[in-house]
Amino acid sequence: MESQFQNMSDQLEQIDQMVDEFVEKNFGKDVLISSWLMVISTLFYIAIPIHDLITQTAKPNSVKLCYYISTLVTGLLYLLGNLFFLSMSYPNAYKDMHKQIMSVDISKLSFIERYITGNNLLLMTWFFAISTLPILVYIVWSYQAGDLNELKAIGIILSIIFAFLGLSIWVIACFPENLRQNDGRGSTYVYDFFQSIGLFNINCIVPDKSYESFWKTHLGSDFLVGSWVLLILSAATLPESITIIAVYPNYFASYMFFISCVFFILGAILLVEISYPGNFQSDSCWKAIASVFKRKKKNKYNSSSAENESLLPSNTTTTTTITTSTTTTSNTTTSNNNNV
Repeated sequence: MESQFQNMSDQLEQIDQMVDEFVEKNFGKDVLISSWLMVISTLFYIAIPIHDLITQTAKPNSVKLCYYISTLVTGLLYLLGNLFFLSMSYPNAYKDMHKQIMSVDISKLSFIERYITGNNLLLMTWFFAISTLPILVYIVWSYQAGDLNELKAIGIILSIIFAFLGLSIWVIACFPENLRQNDGRGSTYVYDFFQSIGLFNINCIVPDKSYESFWKTHLGSDFLVGSWVLLILSAATLPESITIIAVYPNYFASYMFFISCVFFILGAILLVEISYPGNFQSDSCWKAIASVFKRKKKNKYNSSSAENESLLPSNTTTTTTITTSTTTTSNTTTSNNNNV
């Protein structure tokens, strides 16, 4: 009985170790957690038009059909961008990409390689940027059909253009020649521009105090600026998602959109964190999560061990019983012999 419990415990420990290795391999870096959060977010977003199409009772009009298609295309573009992000988030893939960027001869790259397909980061940012554009088709179509007034249509179009231009900073930052600037820390066009117009000299908070070092830290590379832009854009969708739930509490897609926003914001926060110099392979978030699960696992293991021990027969009790039985039998035999 005891050996069976021991074998079962060994097998469970091996399975547990395999699971730990798998989880650490795929989530052991903050950049991996960020990319997986964004992939999950995009899957929830894609589920919205699919759900609406499946549950549609009547034939959709042209405006609704345009909305479904544009939302689905947006989600698929985001998903492709996130998959490219995920593919280069693994340590070995990132090292290979970084080595290739630092060693490639820029002059020998074609136009497509240099400005579109040069690396997975560049592909990721391109997909993120162009994913903002399909909604433009729906907005224009909706305005033409009279479903949107002119002021609202112009406001949405301007916000989409702003989002595309903001994410274009990210695209430019990921051109191979820009990624290799400043010994691999990346280009600083945005910071240099703000510095040239004296923006960092404007001080409305504490007189006679320079904030240049602050901005140098937080806008010190164009890739970091692009990450901040993505976080701001994603955070701006959260109030909208909460409003949609308040207005349409019985609409399933309302909750899908809210969950998608939350996951994407969490991924964007981690993306900003890993965009700071030297942080791309950071694992601070992973360590915090792993420590919590390790404590829970340890408590569960101790509880399970105590339970298993209580199920095992006691060797001491068994031995004592056998010894007592043997002694009693011996005494009985001796007594009988004396009587004879």
